[in-house]
Amino acid sequence: MVIHVKIRWAASVPLTAVLLLASVFPAWAGDEHRDDRDHSSDNRHWYDDREEGEDEYWHDDDGDSNGTGGDDPVVIPTGDEQNISAELTGYSWQDNTPPGSAEICCAVLHSKAGGQGTFADPITTAVPGSGSSMETPAGTRLYIERLRRYFIVEDSGATSTGKPRFDLWVGGENHSKSDSDACMNSFTGPAQVTLNPRDGLPVTTGELTTAGGCNL
Repeated sequence: MVIHVKIRWAASVPLTAVLLLASVFPAWAGDEHRDDRDHSSDNRHWYDDREEGEDEYWHDDDGDSNGTGGDDPVVIPTGDEQNISAELTGYSWQDNTPPGSAEICCAVLHSKAGGQGTFADPITTAVPGSGSSMETPAGTRLYIERLRRYFIVEDSGATSTGKPRFDLWVGGENHSKSDSDACMNSFTGPAQVTLNPRDGLPVTTGELTTAGGCNL
């Protein structure tokens, strides 16, 4: 929606008032459109949780991340294997931000969202928070037995639910939105997650989205 405003200037309007209106109106117009996106589904991934000044976690024009990616050395968190209860959601090629892309904020192993689900090539997942405030640090590996996949934290923007949450990349570039939605809906909800998993756990490789649902 575009708002057209006609202003009839009177000779008596002070110049300072004109400048003040000009400086305030663009910001107001931008805020008015911020929430036009569809946030109704809980298994969607958005960046709107970012606070002012956090744009440094978006990609540069050259595709490198300003977070942990690029040419900087990446330190992948390690620790004891730990089983936790978490909330799972998903995001796809169709509803990423921007839509129709695989952009991520915090590249570790991939420059864009992806992965085959193996220990060596885990699938991208997003978590709440951004930068140093990410709920689970970028580079953390996890394993979800229900999905028979390894994942790695490489993105942010998921909404905090008060317990660990992982917004899993399901892909879907070569499938329909309904296929991606069906896959995400099939696993959205509580699940057991293994943090810092060992190598060698059972895996079904490949993108999660398939025709009509998930490739499990």
